[in-house]
Amino acid sequence: MDRLPPELMLKIVGDSQIDHSDLRRLRLVSKHVTATATSRLFTRIYISKLHSDRDAFLNIAAQPHLAVAVRSVTWLELAEDDTDLPYVANPPVRWLRLPQDQVPSAGVADDLDFLLCRLPRMARALFWLPFEDFSSYFTGTEKRMQAIRSFMPDFFAALDRMPNLREFASRPMHPKRELVQPSGLSTPLYPMTCQIFRQNITQIQTRHG
Repeated sequence: MDRLPPELMLKIVGDSQIDHSDLRRLRLVSKHVTATATSRLFTRIYISKLHSDRDAFLNIAAQPHLAVAVRSVTWLELAEDDTDLPYVANPPVRWLRLPQDQVPSAGVADDLDFLLCRLPRMARALFWLPFEDFSSYFTGTEKRMQAIRSFMPDFFAALDRMPNLREFASRPMHPKRELVQPSGLSTPLYPMTCQIFRQNITQIQTRHG
């Protein structure tokens, strides 16, 4: 591949049939491909309220040869309201205290344990930006604002390292995206996808986080 003319290499790497996973492999095949593939891979980068997306964004900014390729930063929206995942902030107490004559089966008990205990921990651990708490608007807003204030210095420092940045954009996160689970909380029986947080589109929602 090192003998291919630059114009042909650019055409190959720019082919729409070559996806990002192919480009990542090409970067490892030849140094001749690296610059062109890197430019295409990192022209548009993403950030969201997910820890994994924020860390990826900061990691790109910290590497000059990647940061210089960035032209656009897109915020991936994850619409939410207090009914999208209602048991994260406020688990129903009445479910925690079943009547004495109602002993749940093993299957029901496991579902309740997941819904009321494991799922909230999994959800909270995924995000650096706290959930909105519509039951306590002031408290919820203050927690979110504090998280944003804490992140802003790192965010602006990262942008300063991207000399060719020209655009900010936002769009909804793909509903079928499977969210990366923190170690120790993941479960193959309950894959957590973006659509879990986007189920009730008729309710009050925010589009910024």
